[in-house]
Amino acid sequence: MEVRTFVEIDIPISSGSTQTFRFTYAQEDIDYDAIPALESVSISPAVIDPGVSIGVRASVRVSIRDFQYPLDGTAFDSGTFFGKLRARRRSLQGLALRVIRGEAGQSLSDMRTEHYVIESLARSGEKVSITAKDLLKLADGDRAQAPAVSTGRLLSAISASDGSLTLTPTGIGDVEYPSSGKVAIGGSEICSFTRSGDTMTITRAQSGTEAKQHDADETVQLVLEYTSESPADIVYDLLTNYTDIDASWCPLSEWKDDIDSYIGRLYTTEIAEPTPVKDLLNELIEQVGLVMWWGAEAQKVRLKSLRPVTSARDIDTDEIMADSFRFVEQPTKRVSEVWTYFALRNPLEKLDDTQNYRSVHVTIDPDALDEYEQPAIRKIYSRWIGLNNRPAAARLNDLLIARYRDPPRKFSFTLFRTSDAPELGQGLNLDHWSLQDEDGAGLAAPAQLISVEPAEDRYVCDAEEMLFTAPDDSETGRLIIIDTSVNNVNLRTLHDALYTTLESGDQITCVIPSAVVVGSNSATLPAFDVGTWPEGVTLSLVNNGRITGRGGSGGTAYEGVFIAAGAGGPGFYTRQAITITNNGVIAGGGGGGGGGGVTNLGNELEPIWRWAGGGGGAGHLPGAPGDGTAFGQAGTLTSGGSGGFDSLVGSRGGSGGGPGQAGTSGNSGAPGGAAGSAIDGDSFVTFSVQGTILGSRVN
Repeated sequence: MEVRTFVEIDIPISSGSTQTFRFTYAQEDIDYDAIPALESVSISPAVIDPGVSIGVRASVRVSIRDFQYPLDGTAFDSGTFFGKLRARRRSLQGLALRVIRGEAGQSLSDMRTEHYVIESLARSGEKVSITAKDLLKLADGDRAQAPAVSTGRLLSAISASDGSLTLTPTGIGDVEYPSSGKVAIGGSEICSFTRSGDTMTITRAQSGTEAKQHDADETVQLVLEYTSESPADIVYDLLTNYTDIDASWCPLSEWKDDIDSYIGRLYTTEIAEPTPVKDLLNELIEQVGLVMWWGAEAQKVRLKSLRPVTSARDIDTDEIMADSFRFVEQPTKRVSEVWTYFALRNPLEKLDDTQNYRSVHVTIDPDALDEYEQPAIRKIYSRWIGLNNRPAAARLNDLLIARYRDPPRKFSFTLFRTSDAPELGQGLNLDHWSLQDEDGAGLAAPAQLISVEPAEDRYVCDAEEMLFTAPDDSETGRLIIIDTSVNNVNLRTLHDALYTTLESGDQITCVIPSAVVVGSNSATLPAFDVGTWPEGVTLSLVNNGRITGRGGSGGTAYEGVFIAAGAGGPGFYTRQAITITNNGVIAGGGGGGGGGGVTNLGNELEPIWRWAGGGGGAGHLPGAPGDGTAFGQAGTLTSGGSGGFDSLVGSRGGSGGGPGQAGTSGNSGAPGGAAGSAIDGDSFVTFSVQGTILGSRVN
């Protein structure tokens, strides 16, 4: 078999004009339109790093002998090709380079073509050496940052209470900033904003930061936000908007089909400072469980979920070149414990500071110490796993232990060129005589090709064993854990912030842990609303904490006019069938206490009014007290507040109601507020455990 090798470079030789130059070896018969100046082609293949990073970039080194050439109409014998090219272009960095290999007689279009981007050029005597990398090199920090650096600054100082700022230089607002979003001021405070021209109206102290005084000329950096997005969409945005990688090289629909099917989760973060795109990609690969590489032949970025080999190519001893098969153990990749810190507090603080996270999820392999001498702990600090997304952290931990509980072996082998060309990232079943079970019988090893070096007569391959000791997602259905106390939960909204599209047959389970309280900001809104769901979806709630409506406000009076006590708010609301295991409390908000009597100690012309306010009802949030010359007391989570008592006139306000109870009347006869219902939609609820329910159950 006669092999032909070509190198093509696309070079802009003049303004608006790009020409493709094709080079080949001088000793080969020139059956193709190519310049016979190629001296050598050396390829260091890419190395995939599944579930860890984007790996090692492929590198190509091409040596070309300089030659005379009538570049762009110049005289043939005037100078040389690369001499004149260097005078026209200071650098070839970023230009497209292709390595083409095939058999003599093949058309170029039928040959194997690999795509790279030029990194550097060096010259020694008559020879020019060109180094090129695969296209993911464009994500490196020296050429791709997200968000892009903002050049706007504060025109003048602002205090910790100012609600607006002005950008400088003049006009920068329309050039660099959207009409709304978030900015980081001086690297210490994040504010949300709306903008008109160079003026921003700001809401202070966002994203876990504190309002501070800022001096003139401090930076105003735009914050990059991703809210409930698929990992595929995030990677696509990072590559197409923050690097020079062309969108046509990123098959988004292909990515989404794979990732949404096998992962099906959404991720949220704020990136408050320019960060290398490569670092962000590496975080996603580790924290979501992805595999990513550059498909040099297809000219596509490949992105898949980390999972067991399901479709694999069989490779046996007969296909492997003699004496080329070997493997090495990789004990440093073993994992027996995973600690994932998530729910980042402040995106401007250090990512590896455990105090900068609200939650941690720890998973330990219980059998690890029986089989291995020492634990192998892996800590992950995730900016991508947000509040209430503990199931994503649990899935990640389970996936890493499933994948790396036993250290995977790295296999190296060489295939004959007559074999079908192996593809980087391909799943394999390796069957070699040296791979055996405990009894010496042959035992094929599942593996993934992590490196392929095509040579003229062979393929030099590396593969990593793909061990999975358990399913990569042991959950049944979609789990939602409300990890911290919160008001006004809508279960459907919460689901849609964490998971991809619903399908009929999906099972949704929401868990409220024992220390968590779900309350309400308003007595007219339920603390927990099941929301609207499509047919065929099964819903269940495990409540180990407390669901309670807002407490009603205490009654009062002003100048002889009574103000009625407020009603308590509803606790749980549904118009969808749901099964509840209530190991905690579901309660309506307590009604506020009625106001006490009003007495005028003055006269009609100069009245002196005295009265007592009612107590606030129990709830979360609890009811406020009614005011007066004797204020009532605010309610608490578990009890109503007492009414005020003005001893001078004997005016007494009513007490606020406890959870699910009405408030009492004041001594003037002003009634207390009604209690909120514990459950609105009782006919839609099936209890597996009823637990404590305080308040009425209505439909």
